[in-house]
Formats: sequence, structure tokens, C-alpha cells
Amino acid sequence: YRLSDANDVAALGLVEQRDEGKVLFVEWGEPYLDVLGGDAVVVELDVSPRRARLRATGPCSTARLEGLGA
Repeated sequence: YRLSDANDVAALGLVEQRDEGKVLFVEWGEPYLDVLGGDAVVVELDVSPRRARLRATGPCSTARLEGLGA
């Protein structure tokens, strides 16, 4: 999803989907982190040099990254 404002979170039912255990991918979602539940894996992409960094924002996301060995 790409959100344009916080109302999109409710309109798309994202919190409910997350509560059901679904994994959500939200492009440019960091400004809505609190509305989405505050515990997320944030993916930061760099162009030069090309790389991706993963960052956890809470205990559940930290456990997920540790499970990946990241």
C-alpha cells in the first residue's frame, strides 16, 4: 500500500488485517507507524551504493529480524 494520509489506514482496514496476523507492506509508511501499531520492520533502500537496511521499531519486529539472522 502507499498511504496518502492517516485516514487511509482505517479506510483500508490495515490495523484489522495486521491484528489477523497478516504481513503488511506499506510504501512510505513510516509517518503512519503509530497508527499502524508502532511495531514494524522498516526497510531503507539506498541507491549508491545499492543496499537495503532493515530496522526494527518494537519487540515483535526485533524478534522477526533476529529470526532472519539480520
